[in-house]
Amino acid sequence: MNYKEYLKTLIGRRGTLDMPKNGPHYTLHFNESDSRHKNAHLVDVDDNFVVIHHDVYGILRIPLSSLW
Repeated sequence: MNYKEYLKTLIGRRGTLDMPKNGPHYTLHFNESDSRHKNAHLVDVDDNFVVIHHDVYGILRIPLSSLW
């Protein structure tokens, strides 16, 4: 299973999204123990983009190459 297929299994799950500070990469975390910081959920994964609904920023389309 590649990373894109793995992300498709996580559609609908809530987690945290770390925004890039000094680079182009975002990080998704789904196995965090502190549920107060669940600020995003995965909406869709296609060939080039991951669609995430963030509680503060709304819908984000992140290039798959920018997601770690």
